Amino acid sequence: LAQTADKNFMDAEMYKISYDQTEANLVFQAQQLMTTYKQSAYTMENLNASRALAQASYEATVARQAAGLATQTDVLTSLKSIDANILSAQKSTDNVYRSLLLMLGWSADSQPEIRDIPEPDLARIGAMNPDADREQAIANNYGIKSDEHKLKNLKTNEQADATKADLEDKRNQVYSSLKTQYNAVLDAKDALDAANIKL
Repeated sequence: LAQTADKNFMDAEMYKISYDQTEANLVFQAQQLMTTYKQSAYTMENLNASRALAQASYEATVARQAAGLATQTDVLTSLKSIDANILSAQKSTDNVYRSLLLMLGWSADSQPEIRDIPEPDLARIGAMNPDADREQAIANNYGIKSDEHKLKNLKTNEQADATKADLEDKRNQVYSSLKTQYNAVLDAKDALDAANIKL
């Protein structure tokens, strides 16, 4: 009977945790799509600037060719390559835009205003401390919340021991992931600082 109960350990609270996790994942995916969309817009700006330069170079070559001083072949090839890159980038941007609309519940023909991504909060980055945030990160982890609740519902020692081992692994993974993400934020901040110096 205890083993049968262990197979049916899901209860309303565990379903709620699962739904909350799904919601959080969707929010994260939407944030990632927003970032990708904005990066695509920057890529399009750069490609269009390159296209303008290539067009100017092409026109100069046409003038030189008229004087018998140049051929068009290399510049035409360059123009075709840039045009292909622009077309590809535009298709990619459009796909991301449509995915973002669908994820946020807009119809495909909607034209919502998509605003800029907020600037990085450098004070918040400076205050980050993975050691101090460890317990909060563990408490916020949906997998750990679910397993802790599951542990309360288990009746056999065998299942309980396995779940305790899983919990310990998950706690270690959360802390490792927290440190990895912290280092990624610091690397991104360094890259931002370096880019600002170049400007």
